[in-house]
Amino acid sequence: MAAASITPKAKARRIADRAETAEYLRTSDRHVRHLVETRGIPFVRVGRKIRFDLDVIDAWLDANTTEAAS
Repeated sequence: MAAASITPKAKARRIADRAETAEYLRTSDRHVRHLVETRGIPFVRVGRKIRFDLDVIDAWLDANTTEAAS
């Protein structure tokens, strides 16, 4: 059986750990941990580790943006 290969057109995913995600969001690591515990932020489990796809985080930010009142 042939091993799966990555095509040249495959997009590199931006994956971050909790500390990197906190820095990306400009919030605390503790706040990101709380969001994970309450399922308030999208994340991926890689074994026992929690990781964040920053493209998904960007989409989550867009979906949760509130427009200013006029």
